[in-house]
Amino acid sequence: MIIKKIFFLLMLLINIKSVADNTQLIMLNNPFIHLLDGVTFMLDGVAIHQMLITLRKVIHMQAGQKDGTKTIGNYSFNNEKYSIKQLAEIEALYPNDPQLIATLEFAKHDFIKTTEPFIKGIEPAKKLLLSLIDEFCQKRNRPDSVILSWTHAQCGSEAKVFNHEIQDFAKFNIFLSDLTLFLKDLIHSCPKAREQYKEWYQKKTV
Repeated sequence: MIIKKIFFLLMLLINIKSVADNTQLIMLNNPFIHLLDGVTFMLDGVAIHQMLITLRKVIHMQAGQKDGTKTIGNYSFNNEKYSIKQLAEIEALYPNDPQLIATLEFAKHDFIKTTEPFIKGIEPAKKLLLSLIDEFCQKRNRPDSVILSWTHAQCGSEAKVFNHEIQDFAKFNIFLSDLTLFLKDLIHSCPKAREQYKEWYQKKTV
């Protein structure tokens, strides 16, 4: 089971350029990212592993998982399981639905719990991450992205800011798209750390 998960993460790494909307990945050019790429306890293979785990979970939240020809999401609505993207489409048809509002609160709590290890893990290098997110939002023309306010929040108050900013599934879906693309751009910008992760994987499977 563990090897299967690692294999999935490696395939995600290998196919990191296959962004869903065919958006080309960009290189983040902050000088510190090049200095810290491959450095132990900073942007190393372990960091790539943690980012891939977060990326995998975020993708499953937003898009669900394929089960044959059907997509199965993580969140219940009318006795069916839906992804965040699907719930955003339903919300456009049925705004202010009480059950949808309850599902949104559950999904937000799930996101906060799921990303808590990632948030804690970036605390030592938060200043660097903030500069990278600023660069990402500028290059992607996303000056109003919620990931800016979410990550610029004081340590420990990220969940409060997230809950305040995300008031519907439409905004939640856009936020997850931004976060997914940022993580892909960041991983793409760390070639030394990617190689370290591949080497670690190869040793695990020997």
